[in-house]
Amino acid sequence: MEVGRESSLKVFKKWVYLKWGRRKLANVSDREVEIFLKIAEARCDMCGAALDIRNLGYVRVGRRLELALCRQCLYSYAEYVFEKMKTVAASEE
Repeated sequence: MEVGRESSLKVFKKWVYLKWGRRKLANVSDREVEIFLKIAEARCDMCGAALDIRNLGYVRVGRRLELALCRQCLYSYAEYVFEKMKTVAASEE
């Protein structure tokens, strides 16, 4: 008789990991992020690059992997947002 068991692994808690230069904002450890990236086979949502802890810029996890960006795409996106903000601010003057 085979008995089903529920998984005791609770990997999918809500967390965020942001790395900008030498600064890091995260509510999980680097080791947890490494393990998650490997299990999920995460890729950058913008360029499709495979992600690991060395090239990770931003990742947000809720019930699933919601958003993942490599460091280069995170910087490019930030530059784009700052330029748009400058444009909007200049047009309001």
